[in-house]
Amino acid sequence: MIKYVTNVVDQHLGTTALDLDGIAELHFPSAEALRTGMFSSPEGERIIREDIRRFIGRSAAYHAAEYQQK
Repeated sequence: MIKYVTNVVDQHLGTTALDLDGIAELHFPSAEALRTGMFSSPEGERIIREDIRRFIGRSAAYHAAEYQQK
């Protein structure tokens, strides 16, 4: 991972906004690095996934592309 960004929701806008308190961005230098570098071992993956359930509750993952606009 080369970058980790947390986006904290300060205010929900509109009546149809999802009930999220934040969004985390994990940046990897390549798709291969994402596939092979997210966890150091199967045991490490198990520990992290159990911890996520304790402090986040509901979570979802997405693969996204970034497009910067001027």
